[in-house]
Amino acid sequence: MPLFYFAAIRPRLLGWGASRHERHQPFPGDDLVPTRWQTARGITISAPPEEIWPWLVQIGYGRGGWYSYDQLERRVGAGDFVEGVSAKRIIPELQRLAVGDAVRSALPVDSPSKSSNRPERLSCTTG
Repeated sequence: MPLFYFAAIRPRLLGWGASRHERHQPFPGDDLVPTRWQTARGITISAPPEEIWPWLVQIGYGRGGWYSYDQLERRVGAGDFVEGVSAKRIIPELQRLAVGDAVRSALPVDSPSKSSNRPERLSCTTG
């Protein structure tokens, strides 16, 4: 069973939603993460980067949320958001995020920090 997972299921999870090209091209920040932990997941959003960026900048625990399954996130300890649920609006006080700022995925036990930033183009966290 583990062999089946690593051979058939895991590769699909690591590239969920990304095209074959996207899964195999290098991305900024790849040098910050060991190859075995790199993933290329993707979704297509019909909007320009300047409309999407504010939502990405405010993502995270204790911030705007994950825009996902809020109930599940609260049950596993990753659902403490500024507005109680994933943000449904742009929150002005969460729009500044600099290199070195903590972007938590859950309680402060793990604190990935922002390691790269190109507004409206790139946000990379490590940790």
